[in-house]
Amino acid sequence: MPQGSAIAEQSAHGKSWMLPETKSQSLLYVSDASYYDYNDYVYVYSYPSGSLVGTLTGFTRPRGLCANMAGRVFVTDTDGGKVFEYLHGGTAPIRTFVDTNSPAACAVDQDSGDLAVANYVGSVTVYRRGRGKPTIYAAPWPVWFVGYDNTGNLFAEGFHYDVVVAELFAMGSAFTTFGLDVKIKMPAAGVQWFQDRLTIGRENPYEYGCCGKINRFIVDGTSGQKVGTTKTREMVDYFIDGSTVVASSGYNRVEIFGYPHADSYSKVIDTAAKNAYGVVVSH
Repeated sequence: MPQGSAIAEQSAHGKSWMLPETKSQSLLYVSDASYYDYNDYVYVYSYPSGSLVGTLTGFTRPRGLCANMAGRVFVTDTDGGKVFEYLHGGTAPIRTFVDTNSPAACAVDQDSGDLAVANYVGSVTVYRRGRGKPTIYAAPWPVWFVGYDNTGNLFAEGFHYDVVVAELFAMGSAFTTFGLDVKIKMPAAGVQWFQDRLTIGRENPYEYGCCGKINRFIVDGTSGQKVGTTKTREMVDYFIDGSTVVASSGYNRVEIFGYPHADSYSKVIDTAAKNAYGVVVSH
């Protein structure tokens, strides 16, 4: 059967599928978090070329995505109350974590393997080394995104009038308020440590074609000083990968920009997702 026909047949039956060559490729995973028809797919594209090479199914509403150094990908299924772990290019989960606190996003500590899951109810669930019984840490507000720095400190992002951030120090027992020297208007749009900077995203879905921002901060203990901004177009989440940043639009496309200078805009990927939300690159 020709490749295109095989893909169409598998998609029509709602089965997870992946082209064989994906195991040796860099892959871009995109979740579809549609509010209107409960599309339960995570779409997988060759990276950076943007060809559809796979689809993962079996979710209720997948949102957040993250990956570890081995290329394993984690999917938070918000309405299903679970987090699924996949091998790079895999079609069936190798591990399932139950999280009934509305899991919204996730992050992996690349050194320890700890898996952190942001919960809309106002907490963060941490699985030490990505295994076993988790520890749940209370947060002062609903948590939308989480991200580890390079020493195991965990940052949680949400919004309460403005975008707010809290920090859980490595081996700490509770979140501490993290102060920003500037106000970032809501809604939140991702948090990621990249090189020696904490990056904090802000979306603006009400201005079509406009105004997503990735703010860069120098961190000093429990405070951050803004040192730069990368501007994108629509953006509800992002993933920085070396000299590029992948931004999901909340519509049916994902855009790749230069980083930190997004004026070197490079590519649009028209996705099968109606509401492209979580994005992560797995190598």
